[in-house]
Amino acid sequence: TLTVVGDWLGDARENDVFEHAGARDVIRREDFAKTGAATMREVLNRIPGVNAPENTGTGSHDLAMNFGIRGLNPRLASRSTVLMDGIPVPFAPYGQPQLSLAPVSLGNMDAIDVVRGGGAVRYGPQSVGGVVNFVTRAIPEDFGIQGGIEGQLSPTSSQNNPKETHNLAIGGTADNGFGSALLYSGTRGSDWREHSATRIDDVMLKSKYAPNEVHTFNSLLQYYDGEADMPGGLSRADYNADRWQSTRPYDRFWGRRQLASLGYQYQPDAQHKFNIQGFYTHTLRSGYLEQGKRITLSPREYWVRGIEPRYSQSFMIGPSAHEVGVGYRYVNESTHEMRYYTATTSGELPSTASPYDRDTRSGTEAHAWYIDDRVDIGNWTITPGMRFEHIESYQDNNLLGTRERVSYNAPLPALNVLYHLTDSWNLYANTEGSFGTVQYSQIGKAVQSGNVE
Repeated sequence: TLTVVGDWLGDARENDVFEHAGARDVIRREDFAKTGAATMREVLNRIPGVNAPENTGTGSHDLAMNFGIRGLNPRLASRSTVLMDGIPVPFAPYGQPQLSLAPVSLGNMDAIDVVRGGGAVRYGPQSVGGVVNFVTRAIPEDFGIQGGIEGQLSPTSSQNNPKETHNLAIGGTADNGFGSALLYSGTRGSDWREHSATRIDDVMLKSKYAPNEVHTFNSLLQYYDGEADMPGGLSRADYNADRWQSTRPYDRFWGRRQLASLGYQYQPDAQHKFNIQGFYTHTLRSGYLEQGKRITLSPREYWVRGIEPRYSQSFMIGPSAHEVGVGYRYVNESTHEMRYYTATTSGELPSTASPYDRDTRSGTEAHAWYIDDRVDIGNWTITPGMRFEHIESYQDNNLLGTRERVSYNAPLPALNVLYHLTDSWNLYANTEGSFGTVQYSQIGKAVQSGNVE
């Protein structure tokens, strides 16, 4: 009997991971508890090929995410496609993919799915460093309440407010097929240095309605809000005097994000499946930073809208079983970035009434089409595919009254091959095209049109 898979990521079921023709690892919620992991960094570092460096406080903080896959630069995870339930996590996935604000909390996750190879035909655009999908906690079948708390203490440091993480899940599913869950994950406290206080609140409301086996509706709402002091680096003399101290009393980061997503699945039988998902995010990130003779305030606001329909069908041709998948994704993003400043010697923090030296508005329209055909014949699974991206971006400098544009295409062929040795061993090989987008800060230096090579 043929059964269509459809979404390659999905809930990261064990069999789907085993049958994936590429390097793929999943760490699940029970593993978080077994290892005592309290942060996303600690979990990611347990996955082969992933490097997630520790937050140093020198421009980084617990609201950001840093990791690199297979030797790529880990700074702000900008070389990988990062998703949450299939929704882009970056506040501007095409024009500014850096995760200086990563609204993903470990307490609200069921699994972390890392696809290091074989996924670029379905997911993008930053696919050079693979695909990472954070799977949120599932809505339980039976009503229940779950909670947890974990603390971190550095007794030999200057930490006077031990860091605590909390999580809570309330929800269940009724007999009519409607289910809902309220999720919360929060962080309070400081690290082992002065001026390192952190506060994070991450609230999600998930809903699902499956009146029968054919139709399924789902929604996700999220509100994420956080702030963090940044202790900064120390000179050798300052370190020798007191390695716990901070000499940067002004450096501070904060941000918030609202997300809304609606999805629908139509599956009339085991051989046909249609999905469509729409999403909207609104993100604000800002902060104070001492930069030599100036203290700057840099509020940046981002709006992203997207929709992705996908259809999969399985069928037989002679001795071979096929599953053809086709999909399209449209993403529209817009940004507004400002930078205000005051003199460091003034001792005053800048505000939106202060002088400013940056005022830019940017935007992107991106279209992505993909098609692939999974062919099972004997012990072989062969999946050829093609992804094609067309991207148009601009940046307006409102101080200079100028606009810069860029338009380009990215054809991305892929081939995944899997050989089933036994019920517990597979061999695989894959080759795929991948690329990194032209970011807003690079538009003036990029080729104005053409194909990515």
